[in-house]
This record gives sequence, structure tokens and C-alpha cells, in this order.
Amino acid sequence: MSRIGLTPPDWLVRNLQPQPSPVNRPAVARAAIAMTLPLAIGLAVDRPAYGALASMGALSGVIGDTADAYRMRILNIAIPQLFGAVGVTLGALVYGQGWLAVWVVTGIALLSGMISTIGAVASVSGLLLLLNSVVGAGLPMPGPWWLAPLLMTGGGLLVLLLALLAWPLRSGVPERAAVAGTYRAVADLMAACGRAEYDEHGTPSPSP
Repeated sequence: MSRIGLTPPDWLVRNLQPQPSPVNRPAVARAAIAMTLPLAIGLAVDRPAYGALASMGALSGVIGDTADAYRMRILNIAIPQLFGAVGVTLGALVYGQGWLAVWVVTGIALLSGMISTIGAVASVSGLLLLLNSVVGAGLPMPGPWWLAPLLMTGGGLLVLLLALLAWPLRSGVPERAAVAGTYRAVADLMAACGRAEYDEHGTPSPSP
């Protein structure tokens, strides 16, 4: 009897293997400052809940800070913050309302799923809308109803401010780097094609 091989195919193994990537040190520094500074200020003024909300907003900004171009960073960080503010506001309004809170969060989850299919920015926006609504519906928010969304939005805008500090010095650098990378990739492909050998019928044969 032949034994059935249990070894996964090569394409699956290659896709599941972790790929090394360089550490984005500026992004790490921005995340460390933006998430710890509000919490430290909140503890210093004896308002840890306020600092925690601002740090949560900063975390949302870090999640959306995935683009290299500065114009895209504004969209990737600012737009999801607005959805996150709406989410925590809706959740806080139904806090402690029993089944009403369940139905509201369920409706927000359906809306979040539909929003997430639009694009990358919309996907993060839908995620923050749902996540913050769950936080608002499950935990009591300090202060008036408008304070929690204001603090969370402020934390996210702190990430945006830190990301834009280098804009006057590095304006256009990410775009030029992307264009240069594209040309280098095309040059590598052309160089690889140029090394191909052809037989008498004009069919390319593999290089030795």
C-alpha cells in the first residue's frame, strides 16, 4: 500500500513562512511617545481614566499609520478617528441599556462590515467604529458624553502631529523612493530577460 504524504505543498510553506522586514524605527518612536505621553499626563493630574482614553485614541492612530506618503497619512489617521469617535459616542449612549445595547452594537457590527469592504482606509474606519462602540457600551465613560470621543480623537491626532513633524524636511521623499523602487524592479526584470538564451527556433531556454 502506498502511503499518503502529509508534507504540505511548497507554495503553502512559502506563504506561511515569516518574511523578514526592516523595523520602522520612526514609527516605533511615534507609537511609544503617543501612547505613553497621554497616560503619563493623566496619572500626573490624577485623571488616569482621561489619559487611558487618549492613549486608546493614540493606539487607533498607530493602527492607521501605515502609509509612507504624508498626504495619505492624513487620510489614514484622521478619517478612522472620526469613525472611532462616533463609535464610542453611540456605545456610551446605550451603556447599561440591556438588550438595546445589544441591538445597537449588532447594528454597528453589520454597518462596520459593509464599510470595511470599500477600501483600506474604510476597513480601519469600520474596525474602529465597532471596537470603540463595544468599549463605550461595555464600560462607563468618565465625564460628559462628549469628553470620551474628544479625548480619543485627541490621542489619534497626536499620532498625526508626530507623523507630520518631518513633512517640511521630507516632503516628496516617500513618493520618489517608491518611483525609484519601481524602476529598479523593472531594471532587474529586464536584466533577467537579457540573460535568457534562445535556441534555433527563437524559443527562450533556461539559463544554466
